[in-house]
Amino acid sequence: AGDGARPGAGRPALDAGATARVSGRALRPPPPLNPGEFDQRRRARREGGLALIRADRDDSVVVAPPPPWSPYPWLARLRAAGDEALATHAAPRRAPLAAALLLGSRGALEAGLARGFLVTVTFHILSTSGLHVGSLAAALGAVLRAVRVPRAMTLLVVPLITGGYALLVGAETPVVRATLEEWQACLAAVSGRPGSGINALAIAALVVAIARPTETLLVGTQLSFLSTAVLIAVVTSPRQAAAEPLERSVVAGRTPLWRRCVRGGRVFRAALLAGAAVWLATAPVVAARFHVVSPVALVLNPLLAPLVTMAMGWGFLCMVTAPWSTPVAALCGRVCDAALAATEWTVGAAAALPGGPAWVVGPAEWWVGGGYGLTLALLVWLPVTRLRQPRTWITLAAGWLAVGAAIEGGGAWLRRAPAGLEVVVASMGHGCGIVLHGAAGRCLVYDAGRMGAPLAACRGLEGGLLERGVRRSDTLMISHADADHFN
Repeated sequence: AGDGARPGAGRPALDAGATARVSGRALRPPPPLNPGEFDQRRRARREGGLALIRADRDDSVVVAPPPPWSPYPWLARLRAAGDEALATHAAPRRAPLAAALLLGSRGALEAGLARGFLVTVTFHILSTSGLHVGSLAAALGAVLRAVRVPRAMTLLVVPLITGGYALLVGAETPVVRATLEEWQACLAAVSGRPGSGINALAIAALVVAIARPTETLLVGTQLSFLSTAVLIAVVTSPRQAAAEPLERSVVAGRTPLWRRCVRGGRVFRAALLAGAAVWLATAPVVAARFHVVSPVALVLNPLLAPLVTMAMGWGFLCMVTAPWSTPVAALCGRVCDAALAATEWTVGAAAALPGGPAWVVGPAEWWVGGGYGLTLALLVWLPVTRLRQPRTWITLAAGWLAVGAAIEGGGAWLRRAPAGLEVVVASMGHGCGIVLHGAAGRCLVYDAGRMGAPLAACRGLEGGLLERGVRRSDTLMISHADADHFN
């Protein structure tokens, strides 16, 4: 059931946790109509949806209210109260961004802003992920230490709050992963044993694979685990650990201001290194699935991390204090709004940089899978001393890039079309989309429309263009102003 759809005339209310019996016509999700188009049927199957049921009558839906012990109505009310608090105490323009950041409610987010996060490869900020759980745990730990809560109580409160937050935002897989890792860290601290990040990640992967096996096939889950594994490898590298005592001894005799500056520079350098490692590890998947490469993300993510942490901390305080004190909630909302304004401006400026984000056609699936397979083989076969050397990974990247360029370049040469005009008519359903390739390599798109959702028309035509290696259209011609020709 949804989060409380508003009933129409004679239409039953569908509240969170309710059970619905629907009588109607069952349809399979549509397959992709064009080469390279996003496969909605495969996505629905991975998410456990095998059919769409179309019911044209209100009495075709019979709703049973949720049982008294169901937690879903309570969670829905908490989400609604949080949305209302953020909408009241944040600027109207940024209230949807605050709701997306803190509660995962992305329905009211502006398309232009969402696209800015997409092209700069910072869209993980808009989806509840490990970053949100980590920021919540860090902010909560800081507050509890500030009010001098005992350490044992802190290690009990943090898992309870993070677990409740995971339920509140819908227990998406990245949130579940981060929450399990947070629990294991607290358990290690309570038991007095050293925690292992890679073991915690492995346990979280086993839990997800057993409880939600289809989630392992989703690109969001794969990127979440891959990014976390790279971060753990960077943070626990012996070279990073050995550098800290030396730097501490060098700055020990300096002034407090100098020590703070050095400490801040060290933290930013470590964040930059970790961000670069994650970017390099995830760039092939992002380029293959989302057709975008964003070098500006190398610097952007370390800059956004403190802003997002600040926005989340003050946003949570705003939601918590709203029922008790309006002035305190308003103050927290203003600080959260300021952090969100800085985040929005930074993402917009990065998206407008020339050469920052770039749209790409590939790479091919075989090249992406082969690259990760080769990396895994090296991790298993090579000694640790070789794995710590940067030239090992530079050689791997350069060699595999050369293999991909040679094979794809040779294939493109063999598949080259004869000189002349080529016309491709895309399958748009009730619509029209025609692409013309000239002998000089220029591209003209004649009409781009489909009845219904504009996103469906965009996916159909864009997928066909990218499949044929077209990165831009030189001319767009609209025949007439009917929705099935320009939507």
